[in-house]
Amino acid sequence: MDAADPGGWQVAPVDARTLHDRFVATAHTLPAHRGLDAALAHVVAGLLDLDTVGGDRVSLHLATGSDIEVVAILPATRPRTTSVTARRAVERGALVSGDDADGSVVAAPLVIDGRGRGALVVHRPAGRPPPDPAAVELAAVLLAGATPTSGWLDAQRELEVARADFVARVSHELRTPLTIISGFASTLGAQGEGLTEDERAAMLDRIVTAAVRLEHLVEELLTLASVELGHRAPEPVACVVRDVLDLVVRDQGGAGCTEVACSPDLRVVTDPTLARLVLGPVVENALHHGDHVAIRAVRVAGAVRITVHDDGPGIPRELGDRIFDRFVRGDDRRPGLGLGLATARQMGRFIGAELTLDDVPVGAQLRVDLPDVPT
Repeated sequence: MDAADPGGWQVAPVDARTLHDRFVATAHTLPAHRGLDAALAHVVAGLLDLDTVGGDRVSLHLATGSDIEVVAILPATRPRTTSVTARRAVERGALVSGDDADGSVVAAPLVIDGRGRGALVVHRPAGRPPPDPAAVELAAVLLAGATPTSGWLDAQRELEVARADFVARVSHELRTPLTIISGFASTLGAQGEGLTEDERAAMLDRIVTAAVRLEHLVEELLTLASVELGHRAPEPVACVVRDVLDLVVRDQGGAGCTEVACSPDLRVVTDPTLARLVLGPVVENALHHGDHVAIRAVRVAGAVRITVHDDGPGIPRELGDRIFDRFVRGDDRRPGLGLGLATARQMGRFIGAELTLDDVPVGAQLRVDLPDVPT
């Protein structure tokens, strides 16, 4: 039987011994890193006697939150609609079978991490023997234990969260420079002749500044996306810490209210671009909440410790380490989405950086430990 072309499988009862042997053989040959469509076809070809040309169809369902999504189906041309039988199998964690207007249905739960997290559903047209429940159940066991199934579920959820965060961050971060560019450009176009030379120069300067900021943001967001998707690996080099900090302060527009204390000889082996993506949101957060920001950098064992302190209202004690969670904010009166520090900690994992909230009497202080990464 060809897993790539399942059409024409015979509809025949299978005795228990033969089914056991086929289960073992299929388990041994099931690839560990194939897509769900291929894994489903492989397991079906090894265990289920189906005739997809004659109307049989099989689908793999996974629970994502409150929904149950069809993630693979044979034949591939069938619409991906979630059946009531699949939902019942997931909810009960047990085999469900029955008849509907189109024929007979058997659904076996996919038990992953001790609970029903999906179902394998086989549908056969009316007028033919129903699918073998034992074979369907064994196929579900294999699919539940296959790496692609559980891995897809976790990866899918992470991807959905990352995608939502990325869209929200793009909207939040790009709006300000775009508004500045659009507003001043419109003013120059409509009233340019009535403005003084100094006024025009000031507006052009704001446009250029906003354009530089916009360029940096786009670069940052694209780098963030490429790292999260695994398209970019860290590229550690020996960096002058003061140079990295100065670029971060410049990027965040905090030169006029930020004090940086760092030895010009202090170095760390890390990816400077990713380090800026870690430090940028931390400094931005401090500038957002305080009028003055103090940055200190010192050498500790195997790392450089950077503290960022602001004189703002501080972070409520009850929030604690949750300040690094997505959409958690210390001061809801100010605009923002609560993504910056979550993004910083997420990016920090790629270069081994640790972010910590320090307990200080006034304002807020975040600590970033940048380790020396082996080259």
